[in-house]
Amino acid sequence: MVCYTISIMATLVLHQKLIDKHGGIEERVIWLVPKAKKHPEGIRYHLAYIPKGSKKPSVLFDNHYPKGHHKHIGDHEMPYSFVSPEKLLEDFNRAVKEVAIYEDPGNPNKKS
Repeated sequence: MVCYTISIMATLVLHQKLIDKHGGIEERVIWLVPKAKKHPEGIRYHLAYIPKGSKKPSVLFDNHYPKGHHKHIGDHEMPYSFVSPEKLLEDFNRAVKEVAIYEDPGNPNKKS
């Protein structure tokens, strides 16, 4: 019997973990991967914002197989139209800013 090991190399291009002024965690991870059925654009990513005191992200953008590109905003999941890594980061940052403002302890409209 002959066994083959296939090594798929991923190149980490971004890994940031930040704490915002209210203690929320932002994490951005992007890899370049070989183009394949699972990742036809040659990119793999996971971007998350977890507010302080929460155990799950309020904002999550990822492209795991078999779902492909999608995002979670609160309890809602929806498709995401991937264009480029730069646009991905821009869209994620905008979503985080919108959610963070809404969840700001000083905001009178903050969710309970």
